[in-house]
Amino acid sequence: MKRKSKKILLLIILFTVTLATLHANAFSGKITFDSIEYSSNDIPTEKLEQIVKSMYGISEDDPINRGNLLCIFGHSKANGTAKTIEHRYYPTAPKCKETVSFVEYCTRSGCDYFVITGQSVNRIVCCS
Repeated sequence: MKRKSKKILLLIILFTVTLATLHANAFSGKITFDSIEYSSNDIPTEKLEQIVKSMYGISEDDPINRGNLLCIFGHSKANGTAKTIEHRYYPTAPKCKETVSFVEYCTRSGCDYFVITGQSVNRIVCCS
C-alpha cells in the first residue's frame, strides 16, 4: 500500500512540475515587431525603428550598416531615449514590460551605429 501511494505521489509531483514548466515556456518566447510598442521624443522615427529591430534581434532583409563614407573618421553622435513596451510579457499581473533605453546613435543617414548606454526595466499595467 505504501509503495503504491509513493508512486502516485511521485506521478503527481512530476505532472505538476511538467505543467509549471510548460506554462512558463508559453510566456517566454517569440517577439514580433508588431508586439512591441516604441516611442521617443528625441530620436527620429526611422532611426528608432532600426534601433528597436536591432535591440530585439528582429531580422530585416538588409544587413545592418555600421557606417557610411562620412563615418570613416567618426560618427556624428547624438543621445536620445527610446521607450519600448512588450505587451503580455509576464504570465501574471502586471503583464507588460516597459524598457527605457538611453541610446547614443549616429545622425547621418545610411549609418545604423548605436550604443545602448543604460536601461531601466519596469513591469506596468496596460493589458488584462
